[in-house]
Amino acid sequence: MSEQNDPKKRGINFVLRLPPTTEGSDPEAATISLELRNVKLQTALKYLCDQIRGGDKLRYDVENSAVFILPVTETGGELQIRSYNLPPSLLANIGKPGMTPKELGALVLESIGVNTTVVDSSATCFSDTGKLVVRNTPNELNKIEQRIRDAQGEPPQKQFEVETKFLSFTENDVKNFTFNLQMSGSTAIPAPGSPGTIYNPASASGGTDGLRGTAGINPGGGSATALQALLDPTYPQTASNQVGVNAQVFGRGFAAVLQLLQNAIGKDLVAAPRVTLADGKQSKIVISRQMYYPTTYTQPNVPNNDQGVGAGFILPSNPTGFESRNIGTTLEVKAESTSIPKAVDLDFTNLLVEDFEGFVDYGVLIAAAPLIPTDNRKDDTQIGASPYLVPIFSKKSLQSRVRLIDGETVGMGGLISDTVQLVDDKVPMLGDIPMLGRLFRSEASQKIKSNLVIFCTLRIINPDGSLVFPEDEENPEFAQGASSEMMPTVP
Repeated sequence: MSEQNDPKKRGINFVLRLPPTTEGSDPEAATISLELRNVKLQTALKYLCDQIRGGDKLRYDVENSAVFILPVTETGGELQIRSYNLPPSLLANIGKPGMTPKELGALVLESIGVNTTVVDSSATCFSDTGKLVVRNTPNELNKIEQRIRDAQGEPPQKQFEVETKFLSFTENDVKNFTFNLQMSGSTAIPAPGSPGTIYNPASASGGTDGLRGTAGINPGGGSATALQALLDPTYPQTASNQVGVNAQVFGRGFAAVLQLLQNAIGKDLVAAPRVTLADGKQSKIVISRQMYYPTTYTQPNVPNNDQGVGAGFILPSNPTGFESRNIGTTLEVKAESTSIPKAVDLDFTNLLVEDFEGFVDYGVLIAAAPLIPTDNRKDDTQIGASPYLVPIFSKKSLQSRVRLIDGETVGMGGLISDTVQLVDDKVPMLGDIPMLGRLFRSEASQKIKSNLVIFCTLRIINPDGSLVFPEDEENPEFAQGASSEMMPTVP
C-alpha cells in the first residue's frame, strides 16, 4: 500500500465483500475488538482481518479506486498462466503411478500450500519432464516460485522500489529603462521615437539606430525558454510600457518616448515517478516532450515560363523529412544487491538533461538581378528564400554510483544553468552628464536561471510487493546505528 498523506482530504473507499449467507451462519455475528494507537492504516487492516471471530477469515486487496475486504478463499485480481520447471526433490515423494497430469498438478499445489479452490484455476504437471503449468492468481503463483527456490536452495529474488522526485525551477527576470529622443530640423512635429534594433556588426553603419532597451535582447539566448518561445511567439513578454510625448521646442519638432518594464516569470516542475526494479536490472524514467524538426528539404524550383504576369516567381524549398527528439530529463538507474542484506548499490548510469537552443538557418536568399547589370548589389530584387533550418541542442549529463540502506534517500543536483543578457547603451558625452545624463542612456537586462534537483528513495520489497524490512518504517534512525558497516571498504 502506498504510504502518503492525504492533503486534499479525499479519503479512501472501503468495499466490504462478504461471503454469501449459508444455513446456520450469520456474517453479522462475527465480532472484533481492537485498540490501536499511532499505527499505519495498513497495520490496522492487517489486525482487522486476522482478529475477526465468529466468521470466515478475511484479507484485503488494494486497488486504484478502493480497498476491498474479502474472504481469503475468494480470488483477487485476474488469473494468470505461468510455467515452472520443478526440481526432482519436489516430485520425489509425490504422486502415484497412473495419475493424470491434472491430478498430479493438483497434488503438487496442495503440497506447496497453494489455494486450489480459486474459481477457474487449474494446474497440470508432467512427471517425465518436470514441467508444471498453473493458472491462478498472482499471489498464489508467487507462492509456487518461492517454494521452488526453497527446494533448490536459492534465496528469494530481491526487488527494489525506487521513488524519484524531480524538482525543476526556472526563473526569467526582465528589466528595462529606456529613454529615446528625436529632434526635427523643421517645425514639423515627429512621432514619438522607437527603440533601436539588435546590434548587427555586419550592418553598413556597424551599430544601432537608437537606444535599444529590450529590443537588444536575443529572444533565443536562453535554452530554458527557447522551445517555449518557438511554440508561443509572445513568450517571454518583453514588450515594455511606453510613455511618449511630442511637441515644438524653440520652433523645432521634438519627440520622446520612455519605456519601462519589470517582468518576472517563474516555472516549477514537480514529478514523482516510481519504478520497480529486479536485482541487477536497469530501468529508465523519462520526463520530456517530443520535438519534431526537419532534416531534409526539397530544392527551390524556378518555373520555365518566366515571362508575363507573375514573372520572377519561385517555388521555395519545403521540408520533407522529420526526426523527433526528447526535450527534458532522462534517468537510467540500476540496482544491485550487496553482501549486506539492507544495503543496495544504486548505479545512475545516465542522468541526461537536453534543451533546445534554437535553429541555425543555413539557407540563402534568392534575388533577381536587374535587366541592366550594375555593380551595386542593392539593386537586386529579392524574389524568394531557401531556408535550411538546423536545430541546436544542449546536453547536461552525469553518472554516479552510491550505496543506500533500505529506506534512505539520496539527492543529486548541480545541473544549473544561468544566462544573463545586458544592454547598456548611451549617447557619448551626453550620457555622462550628472542627473541629466540618464535621459541619454538605456539599461536593460534579462536573467534566466534554471536548476534541477532529483531525490531517490530506495525500498527493498518481496515479489508480492511487501516490504522485506518493515521495521524500518517504525525506526527512521535505523541507519544511524549501522552506518559504519554499510559503507564499502576502500582498498
